[in-house]
Amino acid sequence: YLQNKNIGYILFSKFDHEAYFKPFIKSLSIERKVDQKNSLVMESLTQHNKLHFDTQLPSFSMSFVVLAVNEFEAKRNHYFIQKLMRMVYPEKTKTTTSKNYLYVKFSNIFYSGTLFGLDYRSKLFNKGLRCNCTKVNVVPDIPSGFFDVDKMLFMKRFTLNFSLEVVDKSLNMRLQ
Repeated sequence: YLQNKNIGYILFSKFDHEAYFKPFIKSLSIERKVDQKNSLVMESLTQHNKLHFDTQLPSFSMSFVVLAVNEFEAKRNHYFIQKLMRMVYPEKTKTTTSKNYLYVKFSNIFYSGTLFGLDYRSKLFNKGLRCNCTKVNVVPDIPSGFFDVDKMLFMKRFTLNFSLEVVDKSLNMRLQ
């Protein structure tokens, strides 16, 4: 893995806070609903084009394993889990329901010339996708064990599962 958090990591950010993990991806799925009723089909002798007018933004489900090779990495991973949970948890409001948005950058997937063809000039390349996290699940790998530091246990290995709904309108025209 590269040591640059902009390339080899999955980065979650909100305001000035960041949490990043070295991922070993287990699964990734992207779902996007397209309403076939609201589409225009243009046909000619050489082309068949379909233009969709009513599509929803994509939702991602992802699972990855995070490993710690030493006590320092294990402590850092636990620190970032706490930061991630605070980013995901909605702020308390008295009058309205609050959704909690954060930015997610799949640094080793959304990268120049990859899945969505982003380049370094794209807003998504620098900042990430604005998302609403609908599910987070941290599963420790008990057989891998723990680091015992000053009577505190830190996981050597865990799996992070999450579901994200994209709310970033800048992606709407990119995925078709």
